Amino acid sequence: MTPNKLKQAFRILFKERRITLINIAGLSVSLACALFMLLWVQHELSYDRFHKDFRQLYRVEEDQYYSGEEPYHVNVTPFVSGPVWKDEVPEIIEQCRLAFRGGHLFTEGENKYFEDGIVVVDSTFFDMFSFPFKFGNEYDVLREPNTMVITEELSTKYFGDADPVGRSILVNQDLLFTVSGVIEDPPSNTILDFQVLFPWNYLSPQDRNNDSWGTNSIMTCVKLQDGAVDSIVSRKITEVTDIYKENNTIDYMVAPFSDIHLHSYFGFGRSPGAIIYVYIFSAIALFVLLIACINFMNLSTARSSVRAKEIGLRKVNGASRSWLIRQYLTESFIQTFISVLLA
Repeated sequence: MTPNKLKQAFRILFKERRITLINIAGLSVSLACALFMLLWVQHELSYDRFHKDFRQLYRVEEDQYYSGEEPYHVNVTPFVSGPVWKDEVPEIIEQCRLAFRGGHLFTEGENKYFEDGIVVVDSTFFDMFSFPFKFGNEYDVLREPNTMVITEELSTKYFGDADPVGRSILVNQDLLFTVSGVIEDPPSNTILDFQVLFPWNYLSPQDRNNDSWGTNSIMTCVKLQDGAVDSIVSRKITEVTDIYKENNTIDYMVAPFSDIHLHSYFGFGRSPGAIIYVYIFSAIALFVLLIACINFMNLSTARSSVRAKEIGLRKVNGASRSWLIRQYLTESFIQTFISVLLA
């Protein structure tokens, strides 16, 4: 693309500025629409892929059977299951239980608010999930009773910009919890939407941390060895459960944690999940781009009869077929480049 070709291309585009503006406007609007949709698709596909070992992280799920009917799929597990599975299944190198809570009253000085987004977790939480710390570190948290990890947003709400590690918040006018760490606010592309993390022993006084295999109300996540086969781990988890639970009629399986946002399903029948919207918006984005390209080509073709005289004069002056092709491609490239910038 020589300076002479660029100069001539700009001169021609400026001369036919009305058609040029229509071409650029149509293409830029179409590209902008497609980019918005593809950025949304990219965001949806990025869920929980920022964790260091996300390919090894799985959630344990269940197929429950009632009187021989089709399976009823749930995403919760017994309280006691996680540590047992870790001990009995060699492919599981770590486990973490998560019990979601909400509606706790937090009091710190004059600050008094009801807080949602409370999750009770095992001390292995930060061994599995990657959330950067602003204050404190992942090795010293969630190991002592009556301690908690809070998000940066909650820290600012109660303590301003100061380091809150070591300071206390009264929970439900009853228990005094010490802040042991502050993490950066969880990104939008995670299913783990929380404000506060309590250690697992917080459940003991509430009689919820029991040894019953018949209570399904928590999420259990496991970290598998690199290269472990999902189906084999699922079979082993079910076999281990058969030992500890009489007349077990539940099949257990592991689902990739990074796929939960788009592929999770619940109840009777296996629905496709939110991935269907990704397919729809991807198809719409490609369709919009296709229409934009067709429109661009149609406008260019419509100008061909007008520019026939120009082509004839250029050929008389010695222009070759390849030179004319390069000249027209230069004009198209300039319009496309400007459209992309505007988009």
